[in-house]
Amino acid sequence: MVKNKFQCLSLRKKQTRDKCLTKLKTSEMSEIDLYILHGPELFSLWVAKQKSRGFSQSAISQQLEALGLPELAQNLFVSSTNLVNQFGGQIIDMKTMGILALDLRRGGSILGKYEITKNGAKSYISFKGNHKLRTVIKGTRYLSTNTKILTLGIGLQGLKASARGGVLLTILFSVSHHTLELVLQKDYVMTNWIVDVSSDVLKASIAACAGVLIGAAFISTQVVIIPIAIGLAVVFIVQSTLNATENRLQIKEKITASLNQAVEASAEKDIQHLEQKINTMKTINEMNYSAYKFF
Repeated sequence: MVKNKFQCLSLRKKQTRDKCLTKLKTSEMSEIDLYILHGPELFSLWVAKQKSRGFSQSAISQQLEALGLPELAQNLFVSSTNLVNQFGGQIIDMKTMGILALDLRRGGSILGKYEITKNGAKSYISFKGNHKLRTVIKGTRYLSTNTKILTLGIGLQGLKASARGGVLLTILFSVSHHTLELVLQKDYVMTNWIVDVSSDVLKASIAACAGVLIGAAFISTQVVIIPIAIGLAVVFIVQSTLNATENRLQIKEKITASLNQAVEASAEKDIQHLEQKINTMKTINEMNYSAYKFF
């Protein structure tokens, strides 16, 4: 490992770490998002996913008991209360928005304002209020691509980064959860996995795009928290609407059934083709055997 990259992770040498981070920011570096789900969080997301698919508490408990997890079924009601909503990306955004709102309040007002200015190709965000009282946004001006600004979802680039993070988290959870279903459930096949993962990613992407577009329209208000709150609300509404429409029309079930029929038809065609080859080979062997007997 490169020495300066290792020192960026050091907690003891703050001065060396700050220099390293500054050097990395000015150099070419790709941004990496890392999401880690602990056991209770993953279980809560799984419970929320089952609820979004229309399962009742008793039905979810029966699923857990069928999987050999009766202790989780008994603690279902307690564990599910730790989940604010059905998708982890929005939970993270809500927590981040709460932290940002408290910090703005320390600086003077929860409806603190900012101003976006441009200097050549660079865009800057200048915050109003007493920056000395804030603990998160300690400065008065940041680049719009600053890591802290992107993490908090401030500005257009921040909204995009927040939306991307939500979609990435959905992909992480969806693939992990449905892969677990693929392993544990006998009636859950590869076509179910493909349809479920595709559906989750598509809905999350549509909701995220809608949140960015609507939230960006309110950036002109110059109030820090408003575009974030409205974008988050739009994501909730759009994703809930998509879930309800999908469940009502049974879209996934119909697509899965069509895929299964296509797979079965393709398998039957391959079997028939193989049988034809076998019959042809049998006929050739019989002809060769008859010719051998003749001679």
